[in-house]
Amino acid sequence: VGITLLVIMWVLSTPVVSDTIEKSLYLNSSAEHFRPEVIVILAGGYEPGYSREQDVLGMETNIRILTGVKWWKENPDAIMVMSGAENIEGRKSSRQTELMTTMAVNAGVPENRIVADTLSGNTFEHPQKIMELPGINPQTSVGVVTSKWHMRRAIWSFQEIFTNVQPSPFSQDDVKASKFTWQGIIPYPGSLSRTTTMIHEWIGLLWYKLKR
Repeated sequence: VGITLLVIMWVLSTPVVSDTIEKSLYLNSSAEHFRPEVIVILAGGYEPGYSREQDVLGMETNIRILTGVKWWKENPDAIMVMSGAENIEGRKSSRQTELMTTMAVNAGVPENRIVADTLSGNTFEHPQKIMELPGINPQTSVGVVTSKWHMRRAIWSFQEIFTNVQPSPFSQDDVKASKFTWQGIIPYPGSLSRTTTMIHEWIGLLWYKLKR
């Protein structure tokens, strides 16, 4: 049993396995000519500092915002929605969307084109809360921006409410096949963490479908 568990941990800790599981979550995008009326950026977390002024967005959130800004600049008539509350002691649940809005404004998006969803706490709730915003209905064309490995679950959740949903074409670029290297079969703590995240993502997707 001990040897079997050790082998399993070794396999799950290798980059080649974590890459394979992550790529199994990717979606092919067909949104090159899609013109969203609403671009929704799903929050990916932030780190609270010693003071409010030191709070910083996580890397996943930064990438999502920059991706969303790029898409918005091609569709400047669209409304950008910053979606996601995070309850951290000493901070308001809206702190994350405040940071996201500030970054988007600094990147060139007018503040009057940005709306904050400060209530949804998970992927399942994002489309539900956005549906409650003024001027939004099931026929509104919605573009979703999130991490590539999270897009499958996000799109499925939005399609439960909206009839016209597409993932960002910029966050769904074709993934080139990686060449084999010996480093790919050497276990790393970071690879085990990523594998755990991707397995959790598949479990989350299956759970959402069971709750349907």
